Amino acid sequence: MQAVRRAKKLYVSSCLATSGHRYFAHMSFKTTKLFELLLAMTVQVSASNENIVYWINFHEFHHQACETEDDIHTPWRMGFWAVQLQDSSANLVTTQELEIKACEHLFWLLCGKDVFFWGCLVPNVLHFHAIRLTNSAAHLWGYRPYVAQFQSECKATNNWWVAIFNGGEGWHNNHHAFMGSAKHGFMWWEFDWVYFGLLILGKLGVVWDIKVPTQEVLEARYKGSSKRDLGIKRLYRLECESAESKRKLTAQPAAWLL
Repeated sequence: MQAVRRAKKLYVSSCLATSGHRYFAHMSFKTTKLFELLLAMTVQVSASNENIVYWINFHEFHHQACETEDDIHTPWRMGFWAVQLQDSSANLVTTQELEIKACEHLFWLLCGKDVFFWGCLVPNVLHFHAIRLTNSAAHLWGYRPYVAQFQSECKATNNWWVAIFNGGEGWHNNHHAFMGSAKHGFMWWEFDWVYFGLLILGKLGVVWDIKVPTQEVLEARYKGSSKRDLGIKRLYRLECESAESKRKLTAQPAAWLL
């Protein structure tokens, strides 16, 4: 039972960390300074192999260069395991930066074995794979109903089992199409525990201005053209009736995405 309770806590902390992704990297909602600090601490603990400021810049670059030669974690160019086991800190070039990075990890060794194991090692292993699966499996397997925001050739997919593992981040095609959205699951079967948590926090006044795309904006980016998307297309019911209606929808402003 103790292991189950710890597993639940780790899953909640993982969801908090993904909330941090939606907040720090994409500003998809606003919050208090206290909760902002909690998110920052959770992101740093769960992904402590990378400094949070460096990670935000690294992540934004991935969106802009998705699946191009400049994208440093695309499985289509590097392969599944190369992305899964990649350490982006290898891109740091100065000895000073590497020394500072090494010192960050010494803190956990000073906190005792229990804190090191449950506070650092286990969360890092779990969240490591949650992040890497989003960047590997959710770029290889799944369905692609939307056109990505920056790179139309981006192959990010909606992958249900990755979404289960990381609280909703597996709806990765949705995220690349609407990266400013706090909600990643747009259909009833696309469960998004992180977004549900944000709604509860919104009721409590902890977060506000939670950004979600309108139906018109969703339709403007919908494609669903491949054979494997035909079943999804019928469920989405977002196919425009004519080229003219597509043109009008696409012309509608979506300032919140910026």
